[in-house]
Amino acid sequence: TFACMTAKFFSWFIEKKLSFLLNKKRDNILDNIFLESIGRPIGLAVLSIGIYISTTPLFIVFPDNAREYYGRVCLAIFATAIAWALYRLVSVIDLLLQRLAHQTNSNIDDMIVSVIRRTLKTVIFIVSAMFIGQNILKLNITAVLAGAGVAGLAVAFAAQDTIANFFGSIMIILDRPFKINDRINIGGGTDGIVEHIGFRSTRVRTLDGHLVSIPNKKLADTEIENITARPFIKRTTNITVTYDTHPDKMQRAI
Repeated sequence: TFACMTAKFFSWFIEKKLSFLLNKKRDNILDNIFLESIGRPIGLAVLSIGIYISTTPLFIVFPDNAREYYGRVCLAIFATAIAWALYRLVSVIDLLLQRLAHQTNSNIDDMIVSVIRRTLKTVIFIVSAMFIGQNILKLNITAVLAGAGVAGLAVAFAAQDTIANFFGSIMIILDRPFKINDRINIGGGTDGIVEHIGFRSTRVRTLDGHLVSIPNKKLADTEIENITARPFIKRTTNITVTYDTHPDKMQRAI
């Protein structure tokens, strides 16, 4: 009970009281998000330490293997708290990247921020689960990884078109041949205004009003003419005059 109360106090102090004290000196959204991200994980870490310390006097009645397993469980809870804090701290990085992305007029930067946020969370979750299971709880993760690898190959083979479109969108994000509201000509066929750039396809509004969805894997391998990016408009005009035009009129015309 004391360990639970201590953990709740630490969480409340970090999320509420410490945030209030910092805001009296400055108004920083990053500080609030940071403290909210680590408040509950720190409470969980304190709870794991409190439970372990409070049950230490009872170790004399536990068998050796029970004490070892109990210590691993408490350590796993502590490691989970750290992983949880890292998972929640991704929101701080996300806010910083969003501020940079909002300085541009392209939604491609917003897409990059979304990819980075999801990738970081996925990596933290997978690495933390593998580390806690393999190194702390001494579970056999190798067999699980082998099964996941076989299943991953099957899924990759079945969804190869989707994967190709995803990597095509990555190439568009990195190369940036066009952006939203640009007029483009794709392979000498589709000519129109870009309305949306997604992870599977790009939507283009043609000059006659039709909305065309083009797979990104096709865009990555097709010649794209960005008409909006031209520095100027060149027009060739052929002006003809008759042979009996007076030289003075020709000079005036020139």
